[in-house]
Amino acid sequence: MATSFGDELKRLRNERGISQQDMADQVAKLGVTFSRSFLGMLEQGNAERLGADVLFRICEVLGVKCTHFQVFLAPPVSAQSEESATVTPTPKRKPGRPKKSV
Repeated sequence: MATSFGDELKRLRNERGISQQDMADQVAKLGVTFSRSFLGMLEQGNAERLGADVLFRICEVLGVKCTHFQVFLAPPVSAQSEESATVTPTPKRKPGRPKKSV
């Protein structure tokens, strides 16, 4: 079983018998900027620059739903990150005239 987005991408591509160049060409034909070298970067685990438009086209070429990759792209949620993600509302100002600076 694949442990990263890149591993799963490579596994699916190889399973379908598609070379990196063919994959890059097919994705690019769908209207997004995509190259064999970028695909190689993705497969090596460098997915920081992966945009939703490219992900959609990759999924289209591979014949999978985008949710297939969700487990690899969603950041893990922990109790600590949940706490730090809590938003504290900003206190509201009382209506009225703004204070003049002297």
